[in-house]
Amino acid sequence: MLALAAVRVHAKLVEKTLTARDQKILVKALFIDRWFEDRRQHPRREIVGRVRSAAKREKDPWIPPSWTVSKEEDVPGPWREVPGNNHAKKVFRATLHNKSVIVKRKHHDPRGHDLGGSTIYKELLYLEALRGEPGVPELLGAWFEHTHATYVVQDCGSMIGAGAGSAADPTILSEAFRRRAETHPLQLARSLLACFQTWASAGFVQDDFYAPQFTLSDGGAIFLVDGPDDFLLASSLGNAVVHAWGTRNESEPCYLNRMVLRDVAGGKCAPQACDGDRDCPWTRESHSCRGAGSCEPRSRGAPEARGKCVKGTCMRLSEKTHVYDVANRPWLLPFIADHASQGRDRHFLRSLVRRAGAGDPGMRPSFAELVDAIDEFLRRPTNVEESPKERLYASPLIQSNERRKAAFWHYASVVVMGEGMRVANLCDDRGLACYESEELPAPADLTLLRHKDRHRRDHDPSEKDKRDPGALDVVYGHFRFDEDLLKRAVPAPSFTIVVVADAWAVVQRTYDRSLTPDAFLERRFPRGVQAFVLSLAGRPQNGTISNNDCDRAVRHLASFSLVAEDTDAVTTVLYGLYDVEAPAAPPPPKTSLRASAAAKARVLDASRCHARVVAAARALPTFFSAGV
Repeated sequence: MLALAAVRVHAKLVEKTLTARDQKILVKALFIDRWFEDRRQHPRREIVGRVRSAAKREKDPWIPPSWTVSKEEDVPGPWREVPGNNHAKKVFRATLHNKSVIVKRKHHDPRGHDLGGSTIYKELLYLEALRGEPGVPELLGAWFEHTHATYVVQDCGSMIGAGAGSAADPTILSEAFRRRAETHPLQLARSLLACFQTWASAGFVQDDFYAPQFTLSDGGAIFLVDGPDDFLLASSLGNAVVHAWGTRNESEPCYLNRMVLRDVAGGKCAPQACDGDRDCPWTRESHSCRGAGSCEPRSRGAPEARGKCVKGTCMRLSEKTHVYDVANRPWLLPFIADHASQGRDRHFLRSLVRRAGAGDPGMRPSFAELVDAIDEFLRRPTNVEESPKERLYASPLIQSNERRKAAFWHYASVVVMGEGMRVANLCDDRGLACYESEELPAPADLTLLRHKDRHRRDHDPSEKDKRDPGALDVVYGHFRFDEDLLKRAVPAPSFTIVVVADAWAVVQRTYDRSLTPDAFLERRFPRGVQAFVLSLAGRPQNGTISNNDCDRAVRHLASFSLVAEDTDAVTTVLYGLYDVEAPAAPPPPKTSLRASAAAKARVLDASRCHARVVAAARALPTFFSAGV
């Protein structure tokens, strides 16, 4: 009765109608609230009910009914420390009733107190409120020693990998996880998605997750053993926690006790107004992957986690932010798909990756829908059509060159040098960070994670931060080639493409019929052709070409994975690399460029360096012609 009465109090604070699952979660969450509150000097009646005297509470402390452990003596020694897996807590392995268990406590630090709303509270809340659900370790109990809590959970197996998931410390997955992905990919993917579904759909946000926080049991189940430490304020659980433990800061009302991220739908904490993406806050760098080097190659944060402005309002976080995460971390769903031994399973899982990786949250499935899709496929396996990416890989364009084949599945970014590229819906469709300019950007280097101020939650960008383009997925256009700057602008390894067409093809492609052919050539060329060679040489586009510039441009051709003369083929590659169908090529112009012989000869004569670059490009093994 006490718990139900308290739930009614919490329910009044929640604007939306509670589901049956919400109600069960709040009932179990209140056990943790009461356990912490019962140990305070002056506990609140609305949480603990009738307030017992301090002496009675000390003699007979209240514990949740599901716990079997309430003091250190309940877990016999020896406790064997598990080394090097957690910077905030000490972790031990012990034996209880002939079963292996894990004991966790805070690192030795005399300062502070494990209060309600603190890190240990949120860990226990995760374990108790979601008790019995997939991917959540069983909480056996806890006790206080002086001012800090120690708690005991079931042993859920070994970590699925090591590493912080940054460019400086990339993920190395365990051999057990690799074998499971090869032999039981569908079951492993289902367990992974069900684990995420459990806590993400309840309103938890894990904005600092990495491989060592997950374990794989002997039975093949995935567990999140280091619980989420943030909430969505719009969720019933996040709302209840903040009202119970949050300390409101009038100068920053949307930053409540570092427990919730700005996602609520109304009031002072409504999604903030914005003029562009740079005005919107982002989550921790290790989650948003916004900063260059803050995440390992092939990792990408959801647009709303990086900061996305839509119709003048910053996009909210939601469960589907984590749906994007599982599709865009190379050690999660993509790894399982890539290592599936059966082609049918691999095609199916890659189709899930493609759906989950949509840039628009409204187009992403929920975790429940992804789990249901796997269950249906297990019941009735069907042949899944090859994706645009798989078709591209099988094409002569990729298969004709070993360098392109090697770069195809493991690239972290794409660079396209040339004009006439059609990116249309690609960047929004996949939630990519795309950049087009004549000058390459120079993002701040976070490879070594030096910028600690950029790693806090709900980061409000400073003016300096707003000028930082951050990690980029696609760089394209007529930029000046600078290999060193490219390494800063895009994460390695990158799939690099250069479009090299002969001079007259460039002239014909750019003719817009606003002038007569001869007048057009007089105004635009040969500078229009020279501009490309100057860019390839790393020179300003309004300069003159020297022999040294021409030599440099020819040498730089060797830096690209693909050298092509056809813009349509390059567009197909760019879209295919991100698993999107390329848009149809525009119809050819109805009228061709009919310039005078003298004007044409002048352009070709003045484009001798360009002709040399084209000849050198066609002699390279990385060259591809659609007509061949």
